[in-house]
Amino acid sequence: MKELDQLVENFLQPKPKAFGLDQLVEMVEQVMEEAVDEDAVKAVEAFAQDKGYEVEKKTDQILIIRSDDRAVTRDDFIAATQPGGELEQFEYDRKGSSMGRIFLRGVRGKTRQLSVYFKSTIDTSSGGASGARKGKEYEEKIEQLIKDIGDPDISTDTAGSGHGSDLVIATEGKEPLTIEAKTSLGADFGQFRVRYNTVKNKWEATPSKNYLKHKLTYGRIFKQLEPRLAQISYPDENHPNLRKDETYILGLADKEGTGELKRQLQSLWFNGKESEYLPFDFAAIAQKYANKGDKLIQIMGKGLYALDPTSAKQYGVPLFEDAGLVGSTRVRLKPTYGEDSSHSLVLANKVSGRLKTSPMSLDNPDDLQNIISIYKNT
Repeated sequence: MKELDQLVENFLQPKPKAFGLDQLVEMVEQVMEEAVDEDAVKAVEAFAQDKGYEVEKKTDQILIIRSDDRAVTRDDFIAATQPGGELEQFEYDRKGSSMGRIFLRGVRGKTRQLSVYFKSTIDTSSGGASGARKGKEYEEKIEQLIKDIGDPDISTDTAGSGHGSDLVIATEGKEPLTIEAKTSLGADFGQFRVRYNTVKNKWEATPSKNYLKHKLTYGRIFKQLEPRLAQISYPDENHPNLRKDETYILGLADKEGTGELKRQLQSLWFNGKESEYLPFDFAAIAQKYANKGDKLIQIMGKGLYALDPTSAKQYGVPLFEDAGLVGSTRVRLKPTYGEDSSHSLVLANKVSGRLKTSPMSLDNPDDLQNIISIYKNT
C-alpha cells in the first residue's frame, strides 16, 4: 500500500520546468562574461619575476612557471600561499600534475578559476614538444592554411627554428612578404649569450652568427644592461668548473660539481634567485624584426600586427611598437641539459603586458585570404 501511495504522490507533484534554449544561452553568456582576476594574474607574475622564474601564459586560465628546479619553485609558491604570503588567496592542490598546482577559485558570475603549474626550462624532448618545436608546428599550420587557399600565383615557405623569417609569402615580380610568428607573448623574443673578458674585466656579447645578424638590436639592449652586468663577475677565475680560453670565461664546464658552482654564483649574482629580470625599451624588440626585413608579426591567439608604419597602413593592422608592452631581459645561467652540464650566461628578451587583440589574424582563413589579396594587389 505504501508503494501505491508513493506513486500517486509522485504523479501529483508539479513537474520541473524543462531546460530550455533560453536558459542554455543565458548560462553560456554568463560564462563568457566571466574572466580571471587580473590582479591575481599580476600577483603571480610579480612573485615569479621577483624570484627569477619564467612565466608563460598558456591560456587565460592557466599560467606556467618555468625554472631549472621546479620542485624548489613549487615550494616557493606553496610558501607564498600561507597566511600573510604574497599569494595567500591561492590554494595548493597536489593533484593534476607531478608537481601539483596552486589555484584561485572562481567566483560565480564574476571571475573564472586561475591555475598555476610548474614546468622545467630544461628541454628533455621526451614528453611534449619543446618551445622550438611548438613554434615550427605553428608556422607549418599557417603554411598549410595558405596552401589550402589554393592560389596558383602564391608560394610559401617556413624557417622552422632557424634564424630567417618564420613565414614567407611570395609571388612572381614582387618582394616577398616576410612574417614573424609567435605561439605566445611568453615566448623568447630573441636571446644571446655573453662571455667574461678576463683581460678587460668586463662582460661582452658573444659574437655568434645569430648575435651578429641582430647586432643593431641586441647591441642596443646589451648597452642598456651593461651597468648591471658590470656589478657581477666570477670570484675565482681559475675554478676547475669554468669553461674558458686565454681571454674569455665562456661559462660553466660539463663536469661534476658544476651544479654546485651554479648555485654559488646565483647566490652571489642574483641574491639567491634563479635569474634576474632587467627592463629595457620594448621598441627595440619591434625594431629587431623590422631590421631583419619582416613586415608583420603574428601572435597566436592575439592576431596580426605590423612592424613598420607602412605595413600597418597597407594591411590595416595595429603597429606592434605601439602596443604598450613592456620589455625585460631575463639574465640567467642556462644549462645545456642538466645541472652538471655546460652552462652559459644567457640574456633572453621577454615582453609582458596586456596585448589588445588585432582585428586580423592569420589563424582565420578569411583574414589570411584578405592579407594575400592585399599583398598581391598593392
